[in-house]
Amino acid sequence: LPSETKTSRIGIFLDGEYYLNQMDAPAIIHRLIETEAIPPITCLFVSHRDGEARHHDYTCSDPYADYIAKDVLPWVQRKSGIAVSGGHLIAGLSLSGLQSAYTALSYPHIFTRALSQSGSFWWENEWLTRHLREFPESSGKYWFSVGTKEKGAGSCHAPTDLMQEIDQDVGVGNFTDALKQRGAKVYSHIFNGGHDIGHWQEELPDALRWLLKQ
Repeated sequence: LPSETKTSRIGIFLDGEYYLNQMDAPAIIHRLIETEAIPPITCLFVSHRDGEARHHDYTCSDPYADYIAKDVLPWVQRKSGIAVSGGHLIAGLSLSGLQSAYTALSYPHIFTRALSQSGSFWWENEWLTRHLREFPESSGKYWFSVGTKEKGAGSCHAPTDLMQEIDQDVGVGNFTDALKQRGAKVYSHIFNGGHDIGHWQEELPDALRWLLKQ
């Protein structure tokens, strides 16, 4: 999604099929650029292969983070002519919201902006929150959202039987608080609702404005 104006920033959206087919993200981004609500940005929407791969790739996966930072991003740079190595955005929702935060923490000089919509920070009994101190302190910008009705403690998620031991909103809140203490710029958006595409689509313009404006 290159804008007609020369861009220096790249946005990579995990779970790209949701952003493309259900949230109409390209149209939202175009409107934001046209109204100068955000600076021009070149975006790539990366889809998952299937449900099993999604559970594998989006649960704090080093190989997948490496793939995005070392293969996907350079490919976009070659195609777009963008030579800037840092300051880019990574975004995701639910499990990919967990992976977007993990990738930004793993590559803080590349991805300085991360969007995590209802991220599944409950994974492995809040593994990322418990291991956060192993990552460098971050000066990046992070937008986290979660709904007041996002619960799920005691659930088992197909197809790989991921066990959710705490509520979704609790996991997001705990991680948000922990990351704030590590020096990151954090915006926490709590909406009235559940784990739903409609809420993520509604907040997307505000999230991108906050993350991308200087």
